[in-house]
Amino acid sequence: MSEEGKNLTDKSLESNTQHSLYRLIYLMIRDQNQSIIVHSTTMLITLMQIHYFKFHHMIVSVWQDNNADILTDIFGYFNFTHYLLNQDYHAVQILIYVSIALLCFWVFLFLTSIIFIVNQKDPVQLLINILKYTTFLFSTILYIPVLFLFTFSISCTNGYMDQFPNQKCWQGLFVIDQILSIIGLIILFLMCSSVSLLLFDGTFDQEKALSKRNGRCTALSSIHFGIVVLLSMLPHNENSQVFFEVYQLIGSVVCFLYAKKNDAYNNRIMQKLFLTYLTLEMWASLMLCISNLVEKRIMVGSLYTWLFCLPFVFMIQLLQQQKREQCLMIYVNKFDNPVQLVNHVHEVIKLVEYDKKRLPQGQLLNGYIEFHNQTCPNPLCPLKKVKFSLNMFKAKNELVSKTDKRHQLVYDTMTRLFIMGIGKFPTDVFIRIEYALFTLRILKSKPQALEELSNIEKLKSAMDEKYIVFYIKSVIEAEISELSGDGQDFTEQRDFDEKFGSFKQAMERSVSLLMEFWSQFADEKPDLVKLYEIGSKLFPIRMYVDTTWKRLQRIQNQQLPQALRLYSKYLIEIFNDRISGFDLLEQARKIESSFAQRKAFKLGMTSNLNVDGQEDGCVFISLEEEKFGQIYAINMAAASLLGFDKNELMNKKVNNIMPSLYAKHHDDFLRRFLDTNEATLLNKERLLLGKHKNGYLQGINVLLRPVYHVLKEGVEFVGTFKKEKRIKDAAYLICNKEYVVEDISGGCINLLGLDVKSLSIQEIHLFDLFPEIKECYGDFKLKQGKSIDFILPKILDDHIAFGASDTTIKLSVSILDINFLIMKSSENEQGLAGYQVKIERQVDLSSSNIKQLQKKTSKNQNFSFRLQFQQTGMHFYGEFTDANYSEMITHIQDQSMFTNQEYDLKSKEVEKNEDVIDYSQGIRVMRLFEGVIYDIEKFQSDADMESYEEIQIKREEQQNQENDEPNESGYFRSSKELQETLNAQSESKTIRWLYYISFLLTILLIILCILNNVFEREEINNQNSNWNMIIKQSDMIIYLNEIVLYSRELMLLNLGISYYNQDKLLFNLNQSIQQFDSMSKDIFMKISFNSDVMMNTQSGEETSTLEQASQQIVSKSLNIQQVYSQLNENQIDYYYVIYNSLNDFIRALLDMYMNTIDLSDEKTNKLYNDILVILILSACLTFISSIVLTCILTSTLDKRQEILSIFLDIPEKTAKLFYSKCENFLSQISSNEDDEVLSEIDIIEEKGNDEPVSLLGRKRKRFKNNENKHMGFFMKMIFLASIIESYFIMIYFLDSNNADQKINILNEFNQTSISASYYSILVNSLKQYIYNDSFNLMNQDSNKTMVQLINSVYEIDTLYQKLHAVNVEYNDVSYIDYYNSIMFDNLCTRITLSEITCESFANGILDHGLMTAVSRHFQNIRKLYNTYQNLISNDSLDFPWSNYTLLQLSADPKKNKLLNLLNTPESFEINDMQFYVLKDAFTLLKNEYLDVVTNDQENYIVQQLILMIFFLLTLILALLFCWNPFLRKLNREIWSTKCLLTFIPIDEIAKIRTINNYIRTVILEQNI
Repeated sequence: MSEEGKNLTDKSLESNTQHSLYRLIYLMIRDQNQSIIVHSTTMLITLMQIHYFKFHHMIVSVWQDNNADILTDIFGYFNFTHYLLNQDYHAVQILIYVSIALLCFWVFLFLTSIIFIVNQKDPVQLLINILKYTTFLFSTILYIPVLFLFTFSISCTNGYMDQFPNQKCWQGLFVIDQILSIIGLIILFLMCSSVSLLLFDGTFDQEKALSKRNGRCTALSSIHFGIVVLLSMLPHNENSQVFFEVYQLIGSVVCFLYAKKNDAYNNRIMQKLFLTYLTLEMWASLMLCISNLVEKRIMVGSLYTWLFCLPFVFMIQLLQQQKREQCLMIYVNKFDNPVQLVNHVHEVIKLVEYDKKRLPQGQLLNGYIEFHNQTCPNPLCPLKKVKFSLNMFKAKNELVSKTDKRHQLVYDTMTRLFIMGIGKFPTDVFIRIEYALFTLRILKSKPQALEELSNIEKLKSAMDEKYIVFYIKSVIEAEISELSGDGQDFTEQRDFDEKFGSFKQAMERSVSLLMEFWSQFADEKPDLVKLYEIGSKLFPIRMYVDTTWKRLQRIQNQQLPQALRLYSKYLIEIFNDRISGFDLLEQARKIESSFAQRKAFKLGMTSNLNVDGQEDGCVFISLEEEKFGQIYAINMAAASLLGFDKNELMNKKVNNIMPSLYAKHHDDFLRRFLDTNEATLLNKERLLLGKHKNGYLQGINVLLRPVYHVLKEGVEFVGTFKKEKRIKDAAYLICNKEYVVEDISGGCINLLGLDVKSLSIQEIHLFDLFPEIKECYGDFKLKQGKSIDFILPKILDDHIAFGASDTTIKLSVSILDINFLIMKSSENEQGLAGYQVKIERQVDLSSSNIKQLQKKTSKNQNFSFRLQFQQTGMHFYGEFTDANYSEMITHIQDQSMFTNQEYDLKSKEVEKNEDVIDYSQGIRVMRLFEGVIYDIEKFQSDADMESYEEIQIKREEQQNQENDEPNESGYFRSSKELQETLNAQSESKTIRWLYYISFLLTILLIILCILNNVFEREEINNQNSNWNMIIKQSDMIIYLNEIVLYSRELMLLNLGISYYNQDKLLFNLNQSIQQFDSMSKDIFMKISFNSDVMMNTQSGEETSTLEQASQQIVSKSLNIQQVYSQLNENQIDYYYVIYNSLNDFIRALLDMYMNTIDLSDEKTNKLYNDILVILILSACLTFISSIVLTCILTSTLDKRQEILSIFLDIPEKTAKLFYSKCENFLSQISSNEDDEVLSEIDIIEEKGNDEPVSLLGRKRKRFKNNENKHMGFFMKMIFLASIIESYFIMIYFLDSNNADQKINILNEFNQTSISASYYSILVNSLKQYIYNDSFNLMNQDSNKTMVQLINSVYEIDTLYQKLHAVNVEYNDVSYIDYYNSIMFDNLCTRITLSEITCESFANGILDHGLMTAVSRHFQNIRKLYNTYQNLISNDSLDFPWSNYTLLQLSADPKKNKLLNLLNTPESFEINDMQFYVLKDAFTLLKNEYLDVVTNDQENYIVQQLILMIFFLLTLILALLFCWNPFLRKLNREIWSTKCLLTFIPIDEIAKIRTINNYIRTVILEQNI
């Protein structure tokens, strides 16, 4: 869209958005409960909540008193999140997510309501109510607690949460909690601060609790409290503590001073409470700072000083009087600021109100007037007209008249003061708002108030000031709309001239662009780029013209016919739409005629209103104070209807023509209507009883309507009177609550024998007339009433004798309650005022009675003619009937009109007349049917009629089809049809397919992203499980070697070699068996690896599964515990455990361990492959889709040029003619020609003037600047696809890097886990090798095995150190620190040794870390092995330990030396080092490594999840706010280009075959 089009269509976008927000808040505030109690309660709760931060755990130590903790708990009751500090973090998580959900629900409601209002529809009341209460809760009592809740997860120190020290910050899935907390905190803070700025009543009504001058004070306090909560996250140190205290003091002082100066609330009570509220908060902040400075330095007891002075501070501030009366003494020309002037006016108006009520304070008004007269230098000041006299002062209990001239002169003076203030402070919005309210409330001038508010809108004002202006305007417009009742928009009517001006300007601009458009086709080579630019400008301006016209149509203004004529000329001459144009011209004539008629019947303007020309009776009633309820205009029809002369009712109360019961209360009815605007009888025609001049009641059909005035205060009524059409033999009585008859109708004379004079003879009770009422009152209350036999009374001179005559009449009597709303009370719930009684004569419809009447008819010669219609035969029958008989038959028909009964109404006199001449003889009625003349009497069969009707229907359908089908001259018969067809095709099929394809592409990309994340999560979880399994399997090997060690030591103990305690060995053996059993069951339950193992026994070999072999080891080990005292190397259980644990079984466990390592590698590689597949799929999807979309879009873009190219077939002469018509139209608008004379320029087909055509046809024009830029567009789409694919590429590289890191980390983790296992295998193998070198180890020669094991352990240790050095860049810093502390620091601080003394063990080697301990351990192993080799190879070699006394363990000296190696200190140190030091140290490293890696993987998963969410949100937002708008814009451009065809006349389209065919085949059938 071009810049000019945007300026016209979207120039008020920001204003419309603000107005939608203002409208929503207005709807929320309009019906809100503005109870002072409710708002003061919420203020008290908020005060308690903010006081909690004066005793927050961060600064509670400042008070230096133990009782401060009690106050923390007390204030914590109001801040429920305080009690979460003692709960588990999961409870906090739940509340965070609940709060986020509620916050999102609040924002959703807010946005939904805004969308409703933007679409010019008010939200339903339920939605408004929910939003209102949600907003109220979030902005008051939930604001501080929810903010404080969000700070829990993001308040961190040293990587851990302040409130929950065991929870790490920004680790794993907790990152999501913290991100959501930050988002929720920002949204809540911004929403509540913004809402506090606008959520108030803007009418400056001092009676309403939410009425404020602006919302800045509450917004400032809301921001201050939010910052206090946020500062509670500061690190808990002395500097943060001081800063926290100082800010609370400064913030509270600023809020208090600002509220004190600007008077936040208009309601005095709320203002005092608000200032007290801020004062108490400021007092607590002040004492907090004082306590920090002087507590236990200069004085003690700051806490008690705060508590003791708290009531005094409260009372001082609450009882403080604002002495605004001083502003009355300010010189009128010396106002320093607008606030002084406004306060001056407010105080003067108060004095006027006091004076009206005759209060003592009202006496100051005279003093003010005298003071003003002496100080005002203006000799024309209105108050100088006031002359004081003694008779001006009245009694105290007498109210001053509302017409007191002093009051009016004071108001005039205040008006002048406002005008003077506006002149002195022209840019101040506050004084102008006050002036608008002054004109509205005091001067009672709504138009002047609206005018002043409109002037304010033109000034530069703040957001809350704009809201106040909007709020006041909405209130005024709602009142006017409610009063008028016709649904007119008063604002639009007031701004008609402005809208009409912009309407004309838009039309001029559109016609100018159209001139430029046609001028291009007048050239030989139209500029395609220029045409695109013109089309983009022309379409939005035309839409703006249509939209503005729809708004103008809704306004009933005297200038509307002028707009109709202008728009009709626009349609006819520019769009060639003559049908719509002439319809608008006819509509303009009708509206002008209507306005002319209204001038003859103008309501409510003067008392000399002449309405005698009206056919119905009209009565006009005034509600002005001086003429309240008086008739100020009445026509002759109304006066004569009630028997009065017109002059007899003029300026008389309308009560004179009402029944007495209504007349007594009618003024109250009118006042109640003015107060509540509730009316049940308005705008509806009702049958009411009026009072005739002769005193009788008379039925009148009355239509009562209110007439409201916006130019003056007040309302009037107009009543239209019509006499009751159906006259029945009925009578009416009006009785009061005591059943005393007050008024009667004229029918009572015939039916009851009573007249008006009889009412003056005595008081007539209803029970006197109808005694039956007492017995069966309920029957008389029924709608049909009750039939009774009434005996007429006798009227005597001084009384009435009821039931004394001989005449009896059968009557039907019904009673109706008369209820008045004004009389409702606790005693009279229905508001009963009296009763209306209806009496009707009952007619005997028996056959005998009818025959008697027929006999009377034959004697009576006074006939009247009656016409009856028989529906079955479609005939009319005319009959002569007697007048009385006619009345009876009328009653019969009324009672039986819904039945199938028939009555013979023929008169016998008619039947006796046999000489009547039949003039219809010889006359025949013929019918022309299908070209043949038929006699009508022969054409009466139903079949013939049906065939005739069918033929007629077929002919009509055929004619309609012919009208709908295109003719030879063109496809459409009018421009309007073409416009409607194009409007129906506002969405192109191609664009719709683009929507579908892009939506499908988005869904597929989302699925790929989710699959990628799911695969990653699943694989990482599996890898974590594998890593846990690696640790368990390595521990299983260690526990197996512990079983071997403790079993051997028990056996050696029996030989006298081991120095271990027997009970301790049994206990340790039992613990190792249980751990091994538990570990084996857990492992074999989770893995499928269960290979066969060849288990050796003394009797042979047996094959078992690995799981079975594990259970056998456990069983044999338990047996060893039972026979520990008899253990030897040949014992069955001992042999089974020792041999298999050092051969086949241990090899199987190592194979299982390596299989788990390989499986983990495979899963890592599988993840890499899955990611690569997803990358390839996403690349194929995005690039293929981009190519397809590009092809579709380029073909769609070419359609614009294709549409414009058909304009090239329009002859140059025709294009110039269109140009001339546009030029003529502009000249007419510029000259303000508003007549209906259209342009004389028209498209006239002249012979011989066509352009020359060769044999090859007319030479077709070509566009210039029509180079296709498809390559650039294609590159943009490829670039867009590359951006989308970059996410998957980034994920691929991140996952690849993560996989490589995991492989490297897995190698180090594997070496860490297996190290302790291999050391334990080496130790047991060495001990078994020394004890018996013929014993096979690892299913091979023991000597060979020992060499391999020693080399393997050495390689493992070397590789372990090397891998750790390589993985320094991959490992987490915390693990590196932990590794260094284990390897190089004192181990005694990390591990707990119960069997040995850590500090003295191995000469304090553990003080230097695990690295040194492993080196010593390996040296001891090598020393024993080398010693063994030396002793075995040299029999004469002495035992190396000179201080060692050899034990006699064997008769063979050589064997004895070898066995004594097991009893050396190095041998025992090897055992203790392996199973007390190395085991625990490597276990700590493995667990720490696993925790770190698991946390890293969780963090990686969260990072991937966040990246995915960010990408998906970006993708969806791009789809919604970039791609879809682009498609809408493209669709709009295509549609706007198609709509340019409507500028071509239909007859011109019919003449040019190429245009006709293109519209038919391409645009309409293909819907491009």
